[in-house]
Amino acid sequence: MTKKNDKKDAALLYGEAMGELERILSRIESEEVDIDELATEVERAAGLVRICRDKLRTTEDRVQAVVRTFDLEEETTGPEEEDEGTIDDEVPDKLP
Repeated sequence: MTKKNDKKDAALLYGEAMGELERILSRIESEEVDIDELATEVERAAGLVRICRDKLRTTEDRVQAVVRTFDLEEETTGPEEEDEGTIDDEVPDKLP
């Protein structure tokens, strides 16, 4: 892979990478890929799997960081006091 392709691949969105991967796999499974192209297609698929895996890990790390921050905020401020009223208290039994 060239540096130009590396930059292009880094800009791929997860859905784009998955879509391309699915198209490659579909072509391979349906035997549309010529034997001369097979190695290239498999290498591309492996690269797309790496991209997707890295994006998933990055997203997981970011989500965990947000959750940890939220948990720390909750520990320092304590749980929010809930309103003792309920929605039933505000809605009349019968409508006019």
